Amino acid sequence: MRSPAETEEQVSAEYKRAQRSLEEAKARRKHAGMEPKPDREDIATESADADQPEQAADGSDIMVLIYERAQERYLTLEVRDASFRTEEMLEILSGREELTEFDGELYKKLVKKIVIYKDNTAETVFLNGSSIKTGYR
Repeated sequence: MRSPAETEEQVSAEYKRAQRSLEEAKARRKHAGMEPKPDREDIATESADADQPEQAADGSDIMVLIYERAQERYLTLEVRDASFRTEEMLEILSGREELTEFDGELYKKLVKKIVIYKDNTAETVFLNGSSIKTGYR
């Protein structure tokens, strides 16, 4: 299962990378003397044309389409990491009995980190971003 982006900054950075790649692909096409495709409605005919030998030799048509699609996708992408991770954690825990000993695999699937503080408290941070702070001796 593919995990969603963790933060809006990651989505923004990925969008900017896709946008730069699209501009580079368009610049390569222009430098090669190829005219850019005018509108998105021509994509169906463009991909059919991509099978033709003269365009298949240069993969820039397909790359431009891929980057344009990625650009559109990142514009509409929602960051919903906490709810996604919570659902994932609930699936992992469903049907389990009470633990009597440490389960390393379960720990890896649920816990992001444990922070120990000087005031004899420990904070467990789960993969969905929630945390529990408890005292110890």
